[in-house]
Amino acid sequence: MTPRWDVPDAATLGQLIDHPPAAGFHVSAPHSTYFRDVYCDTPDGDLRQRGGRYRVRFTADGKQQVTTWLPDGIESLRALVDPARLAPWIEWDVSRRWRTISLPLALLPLCDVVGDAVTVRRGELRAALWELALRPRAWVGGRIAARFIARRCETTIRLRPVGDDPLPRAQAALSAAEGQVLARELRGERELAVLAVEHGRLGLCRLGAELRVPVDRGSGETACRAALRRIVGSGEGQVRLLGIVPPAGDRAALEVWTARRLRGNSVLQWFAPAELLDRVGSPVLRDPATLSALTIAARSPLIPEWSGAAFGAESTDSGDAAPEDVARASRVTLSELRIPLLTPDQIDPARAVPEQFLSPELSWIEFNARVLALVEDPRIPPAARIRFLGIFSTNLDDFVATKVGALKQLAARKRGGLSGDGLRPQETLDAITIRLRPLIARQYRLLKSLAVAVVYWPELTADERAGLHTRFVDDVLPFLSPKALTRAPGHPFPFVADRRIVLLVVLRDRTAAPPHYALVEIPETLPRFEALSGGRRLLPIEDLVRSNLHLLYPGRIVVGAHAFRVTRSGDLQLDEATAGNFLQAIEEELARRQLQPVLRIEIEPGTPAPLQDLLQRELHFEESERDGGVGAADVYVAGGPVHLGALRDVSTPLPDYPPQPVHEPFLSDRSSRTSSTSTTYWFITHTTPSPRASSGSSPKRRTIRMCRRSN
Repeated sequence: MTPRWDVPDAATLGQLIDHPPAAGFHVSAPHSTYFRDVYCDTPDGDLRQRGGRYRVRFTADGKQQVTTWLPDGIESLRALVDPARLAPWIEWDVSRRWRTISLPLALLPLCDVVGDAVTVRRGELRAALWELALRPRAWVGGRIAARFIARRCETTIRLRPVGDDPLPRAQAALSAAEGQVLARELRGERELAVLAVEHGRLGLCRLGAELRVPVDRGSGETACRAALRRIVGSGEGQVRLLGIVPPAGDRAALEVWTARRLRGNSVLQWFAPAELLDRVGSPVLRDPATLSALTIAARSPLIPEWSGAAFGAESTDSGDAAPEDVARASRVTLSELRIPLLTPDQIDPARAVPEQFLSPELSWIEFNARVLALVEDPRIPPAARIRFLGIFSTNLDDFVATKVGALKQLAARKRGGLSGDGLRPQETLDAITIRLRPLIARQYRLLKSLAVAVVYWPELTADERAGLHTRFVDDVLPFLSPKALTRAPGHPFPFVADRRIVLLVVLRDRTAAPPHYALVEIPETLPRFEALSGGRRLLPIEDLVRSNLHLLYPGRIVVGAHAFRVTRSGDLQLDEATAGNFLQAIEEELARRQLQPVLRIEIEPGTPAPLQDLLQRELHFEESERDGGVGAADVYVAGGPVHLGALRDVSTPLPDYPPQPVHEPFLSDRSSRTSSTSTTYWFITHTTPSPRASSGSSPKRRTIRMCRRSN
């Protein structure tokens, strides 16, 4: 049996490995490795209830090892549970360092002193453990030396011995962590993040090679000012509450405050939001509390430096531009963090550490940002730039429906662990939200700068209105089917199809009557824009419908109509192991795809806040029982008409790429040179060695004849 001890902290474990209690012996140089054990079970715990255990070990060299423990009398795992029902239950990540103790002269190995830094995870819960072990070599001298060093360890540091089975320790550590979370929630404990804003820049603390928003314990304005006194030396300033991040996993609820007009000697470093944007989710900016705070700031109107229309632009006439020394300090810091100093463990290719990986979701956003950069390139023809603007929008729709949908399901079900880049699903969603909002604002600014103008009904001439009114009556009105929004109990919110433009209409029977609500869905078969002036002006279809709603609701007062659009999850949930007919399973899943949870709500500008809250609340109730529902971070107020993806199909008279001539690679009279019917054969010979080839028998040969008939 290998003696093992529980070590109180990482510093003590490091001291034991760096300076083991082996005076008089030869101590080798330290070695290191990494592995991960994933214990699997059914969602109901059937395997462990029946005395079985299933573990998959992932080693640093890329190998996988499966180990199964079965009770007496059971020959296979299938006799206990269906292997297809197994799912990850507990993850045991081990970073191991060890030294070999040898005789001083002969260098004969006696035992190994092994230190394990363990991270235990179950869903979003995690706990840290540190363990010391002595592994004697298989001879008498090794066992004697191991007992001698073990007595020294127990005498000097008073370590607590533990058993060989790591699973009970993992369960106990996770239960203790879960108890601490519940106790913190019962006591109402919170944390607060202070987002300082000065000179159009955000104040962050530098911790090694990482930037973080200052976080302290407490709740309310008094605790916020107390945190400011500890950070900048003075509690004076203008503070406002931006929002509250609900608790998740082992993290308490987080209040996000903004502070302006600070006084004192600040230890913060000031960065423009545009400087931080590209680093969100990277090793420089991946702290969970920092990502949550920046997510709140990205959608708050109280931080126009981050969420305003002029994102990233310096204000030169406001008198609040950053001093040159502040700007220079931020540039120097970001230059230093561009290539951070990594420890040997972080650059070891045998270890899968977050610093060695890029997030696929954030990398995709960078790719789509390059598509948007093509719209800004003056060397590209105007018609192609309009198409690229539409491609950006359709790419974003697909990204939200697939990648964001999968992440939100993992976050809602608390089943996703750390990804390769070290982020949990919710943290990745926060980083996506922070990066997406400035890109969308940039997209609508580019729309206004293009050679094609988006116009609305009041801007049209009388002749244009008359022609469009006739078109509405003949071609649009017959396809509209309004749905009443009844807020009485027992009447659900009308179903909103995926990625359809919908008008939320406010009606009154008479001037002083209470308002009624209705939804008017615009079919996909109608063109997204009505082309005017030869294609140089575009009228959105929702504005055409909005301006003629009196024909759809005769005798009623149309107070207002506001367009919105929802994006539902497009992630397919297929179980290949249990599906009897895979084609049928795909067909059924595609049929259910329109009923998937709502991931995003796009609302046109000018929509009143009560109507935005109504949409968010009703759609949240629709999905809250299944996947957590849509939240405030999923509501995007557009800077113009929603759904710009149709711009890729708009025909305009603007200059475009020249047409490419088609060249025929074959001779024009090729058909006349061949006979009316000809057949060409190829012969492929595949040789397979015989198992008895060494005894003189000839190898097996298989000949396949393939033919092509050309007329």
